[in-house]
Amino acid sequence: MPVYVCSHLLTPQGIGAGAVAFRDGMIAAVGSPREVLRECGDADVRDLGNAILMPGLVNAHTHLELSSMGRDRPPGGDYLTWLEKLLERRTNEDAGVARCAAEEARDALVARGTVAVGDICNDTWIADVWHDAPLGGALFHELLGLDDEGADDLFEAAQQRVDMRPAPNGWRWSLAPHAPHTTSPGLLRRLARHAANQRLPISIHLAESAGETALLADGGGEFREFFERRGFLGRGYKAARCTPFERVEAAGLLGPRLLAVHSIRLSAAEIQQIGESGATVVTCPRSNAYLGVGKAPIPALLDAGAGLALGTDSLASTTDLDVFAEMAAMARLYPQLAPAVIVRAATLGGAAALGLEAELGTISPGKLARLAVVPFSGGGDPLEYLCSCPQHVFPVDDAPYEPA
Repeated sequence: MPVYVCSHLLTPQGIGAGAVAFRDGMIAAVGSPREVLRECGDADVRDLGNAILMPGLVNAHTHLELSSMGRDRPPGGDYLTWLEKLLERRTNEDAGVARCAAEEARDALVARGTVAVGDICNDTWIADVWHDAPLGGALFHELLGLDDEGADDLFEAAQQRVDMRPAPNGWRWSLAPHAPHTTSPGLLRRLARHAANQRLPISIHLAESAGETALLADGGGEFREFFERRGFLGRGYKAARCTPFERVEAAGLLGPRLLAVHSIRLSAAEIQQIGESGATVVTCPRSNAYLGVGKAPIPALLDAGAGLALGTDSLASTTDLDVFAEMAAMARLYPQLAPAVIVRAATLGGAAALGLEAELGTISPGKLARLAVVPFSGGGDPLEYLCSCPQHVFPVDDAPYEPA
C-alpha cells in the first residue's frame, strides 16, 4: 500500500504536513504520517518532500474537439468575427488532424494535474479520445435549433447518437443546449426534463456576449444578420423579448444541476436568482478576455450563493487547457477573492458541478486517489502559490519521491 508523505497536504480541514494512503485506487487514510502508518500497517512510504499534495483539478468547461484550432486560433477581440472564422475552419477540418490534436490536448491536460472534465461536443467521436485517459467527467452533447416543431426530432436523433457510442468508464453523456439564443424554448424544456429525470448535470453557454442579448431582446443586432446568412433563423423568427437568463429560467433549467457557463451579462436580480437556485457558474476568464466579451460578476455571484467552477474553454480561444493558468487569471482579475476560494473552484467546485463530489474534489477517505503534486519549497502562502500557475505539476503517480 503506497503512503505519500509531504510538507503541505491540502485537506478539507486545512493545509499542513501530512500523509495519504492509497488502496486499490482509492484514498484509504488521511492524517499525520504517524496516524496513517499506525492505521495502515505495512506500507510503501513515499516522501514527496517539500511539496503540496492537493486534489486533482477539474476543468468544468472545454471543447476538446476544437483542439486543432490551437495551431492557428481564429482572431480574438470580437466575438462574432471569431465565431465566423471558427465555423469556416470547421467546415474544412481534416478528421485525422482533429483527432490527433485532441489526443495531444488531452495528454497535456492530464500532465498538469486535471482529473475530471466537462467536455462540450457537437459530435460523439470525442468519447473515444477520453477512453484512453485516467479521467472522468461529463460529455455534454450540444444541441442547437430554433424551430420548436423540430425539437423532438433533434432530441431523439441526439439520443440515438450517444446510445450508439457508450461513454468511457467514469463518464456520463448529457444532452445539453448550446445557448439561449440558439435553442428554441421547446428544445430547452425537453433537455431540462431529460436532465432532471436522469439526474444529470446540464450545461449551457449563458449571457456570454452583447450580440446574443440583443437578438433575444428585440430580434436585432449583429447576430440577426449572421444567422440569416447561415439560414439558421427561418422566415418566421420573432424576438423572444427576454434576457438569456429569463429564457433559461422559463424552460426549467435553473437549479443545482445547471452549469451556467460564462454568465457575464446578468442583472442584479438575475445574479440573486442564480445564487438561490444552487446553480454553478463556470467561468473561463482567459477565453473571455481573448474574445473581448467582458468578465463575469463573480464576487456578486458568490455573495448570492452560486457555486463556482473553472473552465478553460477551447484551444480556439485560449493558449492551453491548464486549469492552473485559469486560477492565476482569476487571481489577477479578482484580487478580492481569497486564494482558497479559487482553489476550491478548481477542485471541489468543479467536481460538485459535474456530480462527482462523492469521488473527487477533496482529499478524503473513500474518494478516488486522483491527486496532484506541486513542488513548493519557498515561504509564503501555499494557496497563493497554487494561484500563481506553478511551473512544475505532477499527477501523483508520476511525482518524484524518495523512499522512506
